[in-house]
Amino acid sequence: MIKQTYIEQILGMADAGKFLIIYGFSVLGVIFSLLLHVNNRDQFSDATPALFSWKFFFIDNLQRLGFTLMLLFFGIRFSSYLFGQDVSEWLGFLIGLCLDKVSQIFKNLTLEARK
Repeated sequence: MIKQTYIEQILGMADAGKFLIIYGFSVLGVIFSLLLHVNNRDQFSDATPALFSWKFFFIDNLQRLGFTLMLLFFGIRFSSYLFGQDVSEWLGFLIGLCLDKVSQIFKNLTLEARK
């Protein structure tokens, strides 16, 4: 009983399985957003492989992915307060898509501050 209350307080919903499914859809949204970003890379750069590589994709985006995956937890957890409805798989996907863009903006601001 007490354990269930803690899960509800931490996750924002009673069912941990549902939270994990929604988080999974959010991760798919992040990956989709990153794949859209792949098309904008300079294909003739020495830093870009000639053929698409998943290994390069994940290593190149590791910092952005880490930050976004942390943001996802909070995005899902507090989405019911922000949107006034329970989180669905579709909303989870959209949260992942949008939070990756937010993460990209933070990354660009950090790079600009270093210059």
